[in-house]
Amino acid sequence: MALNFPTSPSYGDTYGQYVYDGVWQLDRPSSDKTPVTAVVSGASVTPSYDGTAAVYSFTSDGNIIIESAGYADILLVGGGGGGGAAWGGGGAGGYFSKNNVYIPVGNYNVIVGSGGAGSTAYGVPGSNGQASSFLSFLAPGGGGGGSFNNSGANDGVSGGSGGGGGAADASAPQGLGGGNLSSEINGAITWSGNAGGNGSVVNTNNAGGGGGGAGGAGTDGSGSTGGNGGAGITSSITGTEIGRAGGGAASGAGVVGTATDGGGAAGTGGGPGGNGTAGSGGGGGGALTSGGSGGSGIVIVRINS
Repeated sequence: MALNFPTSPSYGDTYGQYVYDGVWQLDRPSSDKTPVTAVVSGASVTPSYDGTAAVYSFTSDGNIIIESAGYADILLVGGGGGGGAAWGGGGAGGYFSKNNVYIPVGNYNVIVGSGGAGSTAYGVPGSNGQASSFLSFLAPGGGGGGSFNNSGANDGVSGGSGGGGGAADASAPQGLGGGNLSSEINGAITWSGNAGGNGSVVNTNNAGGGGGGAGGAGTDGSGSTGGNGGAGITSSITGTEIGRAGGGAASGAGVVGTATDGGGAAGTGGGPGGNGTAGSGGGGGGALTSGGSGGSGIVIVRINS
């Protein structure tokens, strides 16, 4: 009988008694399989410990050396998008989490995405964040928040989560929220992300849409009230529950929106938007003239004992 192995597998995927390690290898039957823990012989960061589990948290680019092949839990968050100048919130970085990932012997690069810069000029959206990656896994950067543009589009930018739409007036269309990029590569690798909210449709005293978060979409601006940043996702991979990848809050001529899980606060009055929290991948907050920067991403590798 022919074996119909899955196409486009990822390291550690199983099929019956086989495990994928670049090629399909015969493994122990799943009925009595206890995952073998990967052994680390070196890394560019010092681990923390949750009981006897070693947790390697990368907040900048680095490497990890696997001396003995085995399994680990991983979490990747891309850098958050920058907030817009009038008024869209930046989108959060894409969020990828998977337990019991098989890691072969080798020296592996870890890439941590930086946050995107906030907009400081009308007509220019916030910059997208950069992607985080490890092994074959990817978490893209968040989309920049939309910025007021009286001569054309003022939409949020698509990303891991989309940026919120910018403001509108009598000569500009409604700013639409950016979408989340396709969350699938080769049919196998997925991350979490959501769209940004739309800017309000009034022509004066308007507001932007909140940036999308990994756990929920940004809300629309309403009248002069800015939209809220979308919720992030909470994980206890380090041993402490932490929310990451929240969308940036949108500002407006009246009430500003709110943000959680690392998303940046909206600017009030003529003040700048708040930056997304470093290591969270949160989107930057929208503001009248200077959007906040997106928070840098993170890569976490947990070696259970």
